[in-house]
Amino acid sequence: MRIAQVTPIYPPKIGGMGKVAAEFSRVLSAAGYKVKVFSPDTNPGIFRYGHASITPSYLWELRNFDVIHMHYPFYGSDLFVALAARLWKKPLIVSYHMENKASGILSLLFFIHKIWRGFVLHSANTILVSSFDYARSIGLRSDNLLEVPFWIDEHKFEKTRQNTIVKKQKFGDDFVFIFVGGLDKAHYFKGVDVLLRACEQLPPEGWKLLIVGDGDLKNEYESMAKKYNLSDKVIFTGRVSDKELPSLYALSDAHILPAIDESEAFGLVTLEAAASGLPSIVSDLPGVRTVVEPEKTGLLVKPADVSSLKNRMIQLLSDKNKAKQMGQSARRRVEKKYAQSVVERRILDIYNDFDL
Repeated sequence: MRIAQVTPIYPPKIGGMGKVAAEFSRVLSAAGYKVKVFSPDTNPGIFRYGHASITPSYLWELRNFDVIHMHYPFYGSDLFVALAARLWKKPLIVSYHMENKASGILSLLFFIHKIWRGFVLHSANTILVSSFDYARSIGLRSDNLLEVPFWIDEHKFEKTRQNTIVKKQKFGDDFVFIFVGGLDKAHYFKGVDVLLRACEQLPPEGWKLLIVGDGDLKNEYESMAKKYNLSDKVIFTGRVSDKELPSLYALSDAHILPAIDESEAFGLVTLEAAASGLPSIVSDLPGVRTVVEPEKTGLLVKPADVSSLKNRMIQLLSDKNKAKQMGQSARRRVEKKYAQSVVERRILDIYNDFDL
C-alpha cells in the first residue's frame, strides 16, 4: 500500500504536528507500507508563508497513492488535497490537530479558511482527533470521528541514577521547572509571557526554570526575564535536538504548559514529561487537560492567569515529595494509555480497515 503523508511541517522543523506526522510515517513504514511525505519543504507550491503554502500540484501528485493522510490545518493546501482525494477516488484520513485563533488580519483569514473546512472534512473517510474533549469544544462532529491520542516512546525518556547525579551537580537542591515549545509568533499561545510573569512572583530562592526552544520571540522573552530580574533563575537553552531533549527532562522536577487558548489542543510535551517521571502544570483547556489527572499526575491552572500559575508552582515547590509521587503516577499512566506500542496497534488497525 502506498501512503501519502501531507503535512505543513516536518522534522527537522520544530513543532508538535511535525513530530506526530513523522511518527505516523515511522509506524507505517515499519509495518511495510510505502510512505512518502509531502510538505512545504518538499514542495513549496506557488506561494509559501511560514507553514502555509498554496500547492495546486497536489491535485495530480497524489493520484498514484492508495491512501492520503493529511495533517490539518494546512492552510493553502488542504483544499487541493481534499479535491485530489475526490478526483482520484482515494481514501482520505485527516488528523485534526488544532483550531487556530488569532486577532487582526489573521483572524479574518482563519474565518475565510473555515468556509471550505466543511468540504475538506466531508471529503475525509476518517477524521482522527487526539481527544473527543477537544473535538467537542470546537464543534467538530462527524460519524467518521475517531479518538487516537498522541503517543510516546516511554523508554526514550526513562530516568537513570546518572541523571540524578548530574542534576545534583548542576542545580544542587533547587527545584527545576521546564517548559518546552516554540518561541515564535506562530506559537504565541504557549503562554511563555504568562510563565515569566508568574516566575516574577515566586520566592527568590530554591528554584530554576529551563525554557527549551527557539524562535523569533526568544530575544523578547529574554528581555522580559531580565526586566523581571530573573536572569539568574531562568535559563534559555535555545533549540535542542530530539536526542538531547530527554536529558533536559531528566534534569527537571516538574513540567509547565501554560497555554493561553485553544490553539493548543493536546500537548505532546506533557507526555514527554510524564514519561520522564515529571508532574505537569497545564492549562485547563479542552484536550490539554485530558493528558493530566488533576492532583494525581499534575495540576490544572486557569488559562492566561498569572496568579493561578504562580500558586500551582508554589504548591509543587512546597511539597517536593508530593511532586515526586505525582511524577511517578504520570509515568505509570503513560505506560498504560499513551505508550508507543499501545497506540501503534490502534493506528495500524485503522489503516487495515481500508479495503484496498
